[in-house]
Parts: sequence; structure tokens; C-alpha cells
Amino acid sequence: ILYVWSMRHPASGYVQGFNDLTTPFFVVFFNDKFSDLTINELLNKNQTQITDVNSDNDFFDIETDIYFAFTKLLDRIQTHYTSKQPGITKMMDKMKIIISLIDNDLCKHLNEMEIDYVQFCFRWMNCFLMREFSINLIIRLWDTYFSEENGFSDFHLYVCSSLLLNFSEKLKKMTEFQEMIMFLQQLPTENWNEINIEDLLARSYQIKSLYSSVLVQRLNLSKLGNSKVKTTFH
Repeated sequence: ILYVWSMRHPASGYVQGFNDLTTPFFVVFFNDKFSDLTINELLNKNQTQITDVNSDNDFFDIETDIYFAFTKLLDRIQTHYTSKQPGITKMMDKMKIIISLIDNDLCKHLNEMEIDYVQFCFRWMNCFLMREFSINLIIRLWDTYFSEENGFSDFHLYVCSSLLLNFSEKLKKMTEFQEMIMFLQQLPTENWNEINIEDLLARSYQIKSLYSSVLVQRLNLSKLGNSKVKTTFH
């Protein structure tokens, strides 16, 4: 799947993390063939058990469905994976603005500790939190993303912001760079359940409703400021 996609999309080719992005599709489409099993039961089956139950035609159908779904996903976020990944860079810049608007103390603390968003947030945006949550929670999260008009390219920004803000008080009490980085790169979400994800999504919707227009204004002002600087320089 990944090889064929990379050959058909030479502008990006294979990017580390693509294997993560196919995983939810594997689970969903395999689960469709094992409708009597829960996702956890499906994941606990070994390869021999799956092969015994499914025919080659089933595997072919699953593979083509995964490829189609994976391609449709990446079509929405192409700039995330082209040269220098400008889509992710822009998303991180927007997230910095959102955090500064909602919790400026956290923003200042991150700056004082010399922590850049790219050190922890790049993975969140590159892999869409695949490495932060269990597969069950990812499927619930992505279900919302697919139901949104620009879930992966826009709403995910607010989910990442909400996730960081969720740990704001803990982070502001940390006084060592290494401690903060390790915490941010390995968030204590292993015991999260669907209720936690529901709360995260609810807060993300709230942040988007309250701050999306302000974010656009800030970005427009930033562009205007950069334009003036260039004009003065010339």
C-alpha cells in the first residue's frame, strides 16, 4: 500500500509516519470482516487465525479499501507531506497563537524553558495522535475528523491545542527542560477512555468556536506586518 502510494505521488514519496496513518483503516476494514468481534478481540487474533477464516478475495478487498481510504485522507492534507512539510509548519504556528490567546502563562513558560513546539507537537500533527492514544480512541477521534469538513487540516489543530491545555497546570509546575520534554513526548494518556476523548473533542469545539475568527485576524495582521517589513527593506 505504502509503496504504491509513494510511486504514484512522487512529490512527497514515502514519509515516516505513513504506516501509522494506515493502521486505523486496517482495524476498521478487518473488523468489517469479523463483525462478531470487538476491536480488542480482533487485535488479539494471530495471523494464522485470520488466514484460516478469510479468503484471498477478502484480503484483496481489505487491501484495496485501505489504499482508497488512505489516499482520500492524504488528498486532504497534501501540504503536510510535501517538501519541508509546510502544512504542519503552518499548523504549529497557528497553535502557538491559540495557546497564547487562551493560556499566555503556559506560552511564556514554554518560551522560558526554551521548548519549541516542533519538539513535541510535530509528531502530534504528523501522525494525528496515533502514538498518543490507543487504537480504539484513535478510531473514535478520527470518526469526528471525517465528519468535519476539514477535520484533518483544521479541526485537528484545535484538538492538539486542547490536548496541550489539558496538561497546562502540570507543565507550569515543571522547572527542568528535560522533564517537560519527556512529559510532552510521552503524555500520560495510557489510561484514557472514550469519555476523556469526548471531553477533549468538546473542548476543541469550544476553542474553535471562540477563537477561530481571532486566529484569522492575528494571521492577517502577521502577513500585513511581514509585507510592510519587506516593503521597507526594498
